[in-house]
Formats: sequence, structure tokens, C-alpha cells
Amino acid sequence: MSNDKIGIELLKHAKEEGLTVRGALQDLFPYIYAVSDRMSTRKISEWLQQQHDVKISYSAIAKALQKSDVYIQETASKLYGDAAALDFYIQSNQTFSGLDVLGSRTLCNVLRVEGLLDDSMGILDYLENRWFSLPEKYRDACMALMRKQQKEERKKHNEETNEG
Repeated sequence: MSNDKIGIELLKHAKEEGLTVRGALQDLFPYIYAVSDRMSTRKISEWLQQQHDVKISYSAIAKALQKSDVYIQETASKLYGDAAALDFYIQSNQTFSGLDVLGSRTLCNVLRVEGLLDDSMGILDYLENRWFSLPEKYRDACMALMRKQQKEERKKHNEETNEG
């Protein structure tokens, strides 16, 4: 399913469910983030209102974009946990990690199709349906944060290992 279709369904859901501005903004943030370099907050707000009757003020959108790191951190934290769960299922002789699976739709699909991580199919399905449906720009920002966290954890682990 394309990002456009998912975004459209999300907008429809927000309208049908009568979600709060905060709820709708939270759900739509990855898409707003992705278009923020091409559209002003006022234009995004107008488009949401005119096209989908979703009322989010341009100032609320601007505030969310100013603290985009909070939204990205929240998403990255959830998915970093999924990557760690995948690490549990990945055999030690493999040359990839759970974070590598997040970084490659191809690798995720190969693992799903080949059934190489049978016990983690739920995670792989979730990644396919949710993570890879997010805009690439947003995924890239999340991945940068997760890679940084992974690097810091490895450094800490190495320091602890060298001390002992």
C-alpha cells in the first residue's frame, strides 16, 4: 500500500473517529513532517481542512514541527524495541541485525518470504504494514536516531567489557 493511500485512510479515520487535534496531529505527523519542506504550515492546515475536514491550526502544526524531535524520538523508541526483539531471533551467524532489517524493506521481505525468522513474523508484518508505510524522510530521521543510540550502546558495552 502506498504512503498516499495510507495517509488518505489515516485522514479518513481521523475524521470518522472524531479524534482530537492532538490525536490527529500525532497520527498525521510523519506525513506533515515529510511535506513540511514543500508546503507552509498554513497551506498544510488549509489542505487538511478543505480536503478532509480535519481541523488542525497552522500554529499547532508549526509547534509540532518545532518539536519534531519529540515525535521522531517517540517513534524511534518504539521501533528500536522491535529491532532489539528481532535481534533475539536472529542467529549469531547472520551478518545483519534487527536495525538492519528496519533499514531495508528488501531484507524484511526476504526474511518474511523465506520464513527465516518464523517466531518473529508478527514483528516483520508490523514493520511491513506500519514502518515501511511511513514517508522515507521520516523513516530516515528515525533511523539516524536509532543508529546513534545503537552506537552509544555499543560504546558503553565495550567500555564495560574492557573494565572487567
